[in-house]
Amino acid sequence: MEAWVTQAAPRSSTKLSRVYWLTVALFVGLQIADVITTNHALTIPGIWEANPLMAWAQAELGAAWWLPKRKRRFCTTGVVAQ
Repeated sequence: MEAWVTQAAPRSSTKLSRVYWLTVALFVGLQIADVITTNHALTIPGIWEANPLMAWAQAELGAAWWLPKRKRRFCTTGVVAQ
């Protein structure tokens, strides 16, 4: 049984790298879509942000409300990826 384990083919770092970057690209794309759809929804009368922390950021930062949110997400992604 040990001989079988030692002769296993090594993982392809190229394949792993490709999956990693596709996942990162998907994550970034979804984050951008989140900002766009949130901004669009907030233009509709009667719609408001349900998250109190984000509502505060929107009130204090105006159009740049999403900057702290993205900074936190990308920092979290960097920590998880390592």
